[in-house]
Amino acid sequence: MNEKNVFTPFKREDHVYHNEAFSELCKDAVRAFNGTPVCELPPPRFVDSGVYAIYCTARKGIYERYGNKVNRMGYNVPIYVGKVVPKSQCLGDCIHGLPMTEQLQFWSANIKQTIGLSLADFRCRWLECGDLDSKLRDGVFNMFAVEYKPPWNWAFESCESFVDIENAWGRLHSIRFRSRTDRGAQDEFERRMNSDLEERRVSNGG
Repeated sequence: MNEKNVFTPFKREDHVYHNEAFSELCKDAVRAFNGTPVCELPPPRFVDSGVYAIYCTARKGIYERYGNKVNRMGYNVPIYVGKVVPKSQCLGDCIHGLPMTEQLQFWSANIKQTIGLSLADFRCRWLECGDLDSKLRDGVFNMFAVEYKPPWNWAFESCESFVDIENAWGRLHSIRFRSRTDRGAQDEFERRMNSDLEERRVSNGG
């Protein structure tokens, strides 16, 4: 019999690779990230690489739960997590292809022009990754995205350009002259955001 036609019985464990070392490395980087200072938005210095998080402490409006609950005693739960990747890895006007300072300026501009939001209610922290492997950067980013489920991440994940994000942002934050579609999108956004925050509160025993 031709040995090429002989197959061993399927066992899933034969196809699984697991290495705790990389996971521990990412966790250590996350701990380092959470120990970095919190700064005003946008930050007063130039930053060009790494992973960053934006935190909200608004006590009224659409994000009031962040200021009154999850971030009342500290900067615990980000509303957005971003990263900087080489432009060669981005399609079109991908926001992750911008230097970090420009990304933070982009979010700051959207906040400033939105009725009901104040830039003073937003802060950021970041971890520069100039000397770190890109996979570690992505590992830290993914850990934050999975752990905290930042609402801006999933709200704008399908946007392929800055214009797409700005349009989606306007629909989610518009107060005047809202269409039925806008109201429906806003209601769904708030429902999911509050559901995620409640799920996190329950899982943490809070």
